[in-house]
Amino acid sequence: MDETPIKVLVVDDDADGATAISALLECYGFSVETAFSGEAAIESAMNSSPDVVILDLAMPEIDGLRVAEILLQHDEPVYPKIIAYTGYSCGTAYQAALSAGFHKILCKPAPVEILIGAILEVARRRTTDNSSRY
Repeated sequence: MDETPIKVLVVDDDADGATAISALLECYGFSVETAFSGEAAIESAMNSSPDVVILDLAMPEIDGLRVAEILLQHDEPVYPKIIAYTGYSCGTAYQAALSAGFHKILCKPAPVEILIGAILEVARRRTTDNSSRY
């Protein structure tokens, strides 16, 4: 049985929210890093190759859609599964996130069971082919 924890990168310019989600995920056994900007997210992902990125869409300078575009251009081991975690209306954000290659879209605030379920679901998708989007 593989006991390596799933590596999750939580990205949100709301530092309090990102820190709270990160702490919660650590309590559930995930290996978690936190970034508070798009630029920091790209740097962290390139250095740590997370399995899953929980990514806010609305951030200053480099928004979540652009971060996803940059991350999804790379081959393994950087190529992560990306979950949009947004305060935008999910109806409005849904198509843009899917078009950008996100693997799942959650609206804030999502219950912890939904968030953890989404992480486990997309982490199981072990495709390394960047042309395969979910």
